[in-house]
Amino acid sequence: NLNWSAAGVTVPNLVTVLLSSGGQVSVYNLQGGVHVIGDIVGYYTKGNDKFLSLPVDGVSSSVTFTNGFGPFAGMKLPDSGSPWIAYNLVLPDDFTYGGTLSAKVSWHTQSTNCSVVLSPDYVSVGSYPNQFIEGFSPADGMSGGGVLANGPIANRVNMTTFTLATPDSSPLWAGYVYTFGFFRDATNPSDTCTSSMSIDAVTIRYT
Repeated sequence: NLNWSAAGVTVPNLVTVLLSSGGQVSVYNLQGGVHVIGDIVGYYTKGNDKFLSLPVDGVSSSVTFTNGFGPFAGMKLPDSGSPWIAYNLVLPDDFTYGGTLSAKVSWHTQSTNCSVVLSPDYVSVGSYPNQFIEGFSPADGMSGGGVLANGPIANRVNMTTFTLATPDSSPLWAGYVYTFGFFRDATNPSDTCTSSMSIDAVTIRYT
Protein backbone atom coordinates (compact mmCIF):
# COMPACT_ATOMS: atom_id res chain seq x y z
CA ASN A 1 0.00 0.00 0.00
CA LEU A 2 2.87 2.37 -0.74
CA ASN A 3 2.19 5.39 -2.94
CA TRP A 4 3.93 6.66 -6.01
CA SER A 5 4.07 10.33 -6.98
CA ALA A 6 5.21 12.63 -9.76
CA ALA A 7 8.89 13.59 -9.82
CA GLY A 8 9.85 16.27 -7.32
CA VAL A 9 6.83 15.72 -5.07
CA THR A 10 7.20 14.04 -1.69
CA VAL A 11 4.25 11.93 -0.54
CA PRO A 12 4.81 10.27 2.84
CA ASN A 13 2.83 7.18 3.72
CA LEU A 14 2.51 4.78 6.62
CA VAL A 15 2.32 1.00 6.34
CA THR A 16 2.14 -1.58 9.14
CA VAL A 17 3.71 -4.85 7.99
CA LEU A 18 4.41 -8.25 9.52
CA LEU A 19 8.06 -9.29 9.54
CA SER A 20 9.06 -12.59 7.99
CA SER A 21 10.52 -15.38 10.12
CA GLY A 22 13.92 -13.91 9.22
CA GLY A 23 12.90 -10.43 10.39
CA GLN A 24 12.64 -8.93 6.89
CA VAL A 25 10.10 -7.15 4.69
CA SER A 26 9.95 -6.96 0.89
CA VAL A 27 9.07 -3.94 -1.24
CA TYR A 28 7.78 -4.42 -4.80
CA ASN A 29 7.15 -1.89 -7.56
CA LEU A 30 4.22 -2.48 -9.90
CA GLN A 31 5.93 -1.08 -13.00
CA GLY A 32 8.70 1.25 -14.15
CA GLY A 33 11.57 2.53 -12.04
CA VAL A 34 11.25 4.07 -8.63
CA HIS A 35 13.39 5.15 -5.69
CA VAL A 36 12.15 4.31 -2.19
CA ILE A 37 13.25 5.83 1.11
CA GLY A 38 12.23 3.71 4.08
CA ASP A 39 12.11 4.77 7.71
CA ILE A 40 10.86 3.06 10.87
CA VAL A 41 8.25 4.99 12.84
CA GLY A 42 7.83 2.34 15.50
CA TYR A 43 7.28 -1.34 16.17
CA TYR A 44 5.17 -3.67 18.26
CA THR A 45 6.73 -5.96 20.82
CA LYS A 46 5.29 -9.32 21.76
CA GLY A 47 2.87 -9.04 24.64
CA ASN A 48 -0.75 -9.35 25.61
CA ASP A 49 -1.91 -6.51 23.35
CA LYS A 50 -3.90 -7.39 20.23
CA PHE A 51 -4.85 -5.29 17.24
CA LEU A 52 -7.56 -4.99 14.64
CA SER A 53 -8.29 -2.46 11.92
CA LEU A 54 -11.61 -0.70 11.39
CA PRO A 55 -12.96 0.46 8.00
CA VAL A 56 -11.77 4.06 7.73
CA ASP A 57 -15.18 5.28 6.54
CA GLY A 58 -16.84 4.08 9.76
CA VAL A 59 -20.50 3.14 10.14
CA SER A 60 -21.85 6.67 9.71
CA SER A 61 -20.43 10.15 9.18
CA SER A 62 -21.13 13.67 7.98
CA VAL A 63 -18.40 13.33 5.31
CA THR A 64 -17.49 10.87 2.55
CA PHE A 65 -14.40 8.89 1.66
CA THR A 66 -12.17 10.38 -1.06
CA ASN A 67 -10.32 7.93 -3.31
CA GLY A 68 -6.78 8.45 -4.58
CA PHE A 69 -3.18 8.26 -3.45
CA GLY A 70 -1.42 9.79 -0.47
CA PRO A 71 -2.79 13.27 0.30
CA PHE A 72 -5.82 12.77 -1.94
CA ALA A 73 -7.28 9.80 -0.03
CA GLY A 74 -9.09 9.49 3.27
CA MET A 75 -12.13 10.71 5.16
CA LYS A 76 -11.85 14.47 4.80
CA LEU A 77 -13.01 16.60 7.73
CA PRO A 78 -13.28 20.14 6.31
CA ASP A 79 -12.29 23.37 8.04
CA SER A 80 -15.89 24.32 8.76
CA GLY A 81 -18.48 23.35 11.34
CA SER A 82 -18.13 20.09 13.27
CA PRO A 83 -17.67 17.23 10.77
CA TRP A 84 -17.83 13.82 12.45
CA ILE A 85 -17.26 10.07 11.97
CA ALA A 86 -18.61 7.14 14.01
CA TYR A 87 -17.09 3.65 14.34
CA ASN A 88 -18.38 0.38 15.69
CA LEU A 89 -16.91 -2.95 16.76
CA VAL A 90 -17.82 -6.06 18.74
CA LEU A 91 -15.19 -6.83 21.37
CA PRO A 92 -13.57 -10.10 20.20
CA ASP A 93 -13.76 -13.42 22.02
CA ASP A 94 -10.13 -13.04 23.12
CA PHE A 95 -10.81 -9.72 24.84
CA THR A 96 -9.83 -10.03 28.50
CA TYR A 97 -12.54 -9.21 31.05
CA GLY A 98 -11.78 -5.75 32.41
CA GLY A 99 -9.09 -5.25 29.73
CA THR A 100 -8.06 -2.04 28.03
CA LEU A 101 -9.30 -0.64 24.73
CA SER A 102 -8.00 2.22 22.59
CA ALA A 103 -8.26 3.60 19.06
CA LYS A 104 -5.25 5.02 17.21
CA VAL A 105 -6.23 7.47 14.47
CA SER A 106 -3.86 8.22 11.59
CA TRP A 107 -4.38 11.60 9.88
CA HIS A 108 -2.79 14.22 7.65
CA THR A 109 -3.46 17.72 6.32
CA GLN A 110 -2.09 19.82 3.47
CA SER A 111 -1.78 22.85 5.77
CA THR A 112 1.55 23.44 7.52
CA ASN A 113 2.61 24.89 10.87
CA CYS A 114 -0.92 24.75 12.24
CA SER A 115 -3.20 22.70 14.49
CA VAL A 116 -6.51 20.88 14.26
CA VAL A 117 -8.86 20.10 17.12
CA LEU A 118 -10.22 16.54 17.26
CA SER A 119 -12.66 15.84 20.07
CA PRO A 120 -14.62 12.84 21.42
CA ASP A 121 -18.20 12.93 20.18
CA TYR A 122 -20.10 10.11 21.82
CA VAL A 123 -19.90 6.57 23.21
CA SER A 124 -22.50 3.82 23.20
CA VAL A 125 -21.82 0.41 24.75
CA GLY A 126 -24.25 -2.42 24.22
CA SER A 127 -24.14 -5.34 26.63
CA TYR A 128 -26.04 -8.63 26.68
CA PRO A 129 -29.00 -8.91 26.61
CA ASN A 130 -29.72 -5.74 24.61
CA GLN A 131 -28.88 -3.31 27.40
CA PHE A 132 -26.97 -0.05 26.93
CA ILE A 133 -24.46 1.48 29.30
CA GLU A 134 -24.78 5.26 29.35
CA GLY A 135 -22.99 8.13 31.05
CA PHE A 136 -23.93 11.63 32.17
CA SER A 137 -22.67 13.12 28.89
CA PRO A 138 -22.55 11.61 25.36
CA ALA A 139 -18.76 11.25 25.33
CA ASP A 140 -18.34 9.69 28.79
CA GLY A 141 -15.95 6.75 28.50
CA MET A 142 -13.83 8.29 25.73
CA SER A 143 -10.78 10.51 26.18
CA GLY A 144 -7.95 11.75 23.99
CA GLY A 145 -7.53 13.84 20.88
CA GLY A 146 -7.42 17.57 21.60
CA VAL A 147 -5.24 20.13 19.85
CA LEU A 148 -3.12 18.23 17.31
CA ALA A 149 -0.20 19.96 15.64
CA ASN A 150 1.12 19.55 12.11
CA GLY A 151 4.60 20.92 11.47
CA PRO A 152 6.29 22.35 8.37
CA ILE A 153 5.70 19.27 6.17
CA ALA A 154 2.40 19.05 4.29
CA ASN A 155 0.61 15.70 4.28
CA ARG A 156 2.86 14.22 6.94
CA VAL A 157 1.28 11.21 8.66
CA ASN A 158 0.33 12.05 12.24
CA MET A 159 -1.34 9.93 14.91
CA THR A 160 -3.48 10.45 17.97
CA THR A 161 -4.95 7.94 20.41
CA PHE A 162 -8.36 7.80 22.07
CA THR A 163 -8.77 5.73 25.24
CA LEU A 164 -12.07 3.84 25.22
CA ALA A 165 -13.94 2.57 28.28
CA THR A 166 -17.51 2.13 29.49
CA PRO A 167 -19.39 5.37 30.30
CA ASP A 168 -20.00 4.21 33.87
CA SER A 169 -16.45 2.84 34.40
CA SER A 170 -17.69 -0.74 34.68
CA PRO A 171 -15.48 -3.51 33.18
CA LEU A 172 -15.58 -4.26 29.47
CA TRP A 173 -16.50 -7.78 28.35
CA ALA A 174 -15.97 -9.81 25.20
CA GLY A 175 -19.07 -9.51 23.04
CA TYR A 176 -19.89 -5.93 24.03
CA VAL A 177 -20.90 -3.76 21.07
CA TYR A 178 -18.81 -0.60 21.27
CA THR A 179 -19.70 2.46 19.21
CA PHE A 180 -17.68 5.65 19.40
CA GLY A 181 -17.32 8.83 17.40
CA PHE A 182 -15.14 11.91 17.15
CA PHE A 183 -15.44 15.26 15.41
CA ARG A 184 -13.24 18.06 14.16
CA ASP A 185 -14.03 21.23 16.09
CA ALA A 186 -13.23 23.58 13.21
CA THR A 187 -14.89 26.52 14.99
CA ASN A 188 -12.44 26.28 17.90
CA PRO A 189 -9.88 29.15 17.80
CA SER A 190 -7.13 26.57 18.38
CA ASP A 191 -8.02 24.89 15.05
CA THR A 192 -5.82 26.92 12.70
CA CYS A 193 -5.37 24.56 9.73
CA THR A 194 -7.32 25.93 6.75
CA SER A 195 -7.40 22.71 4.72
CA SER A 196 -9.22 19.45 5.38
CA MET A 197 -8.06 16.95 7.98
CA SER A 198 -7.88 13.56 6.28
CA ILE A 199 -8.41 10.42 8.38
CA ASP A 200 -6.22 7.64 6.91
CA ALA A 201 -6.74 4.70 9.27
CA VAL A 202 -8.24 3.66 12.62
CA THR A 203 -6.55 0.83 14.53
CA ILE A 204 -7.99 -0.76 17.67
CA ARG A 205 -5.64 -1.98 20.40
CA TYR A 206 -6.97 -4.19 23.19
CA THR A 207 -5.90 -6.64 25.88
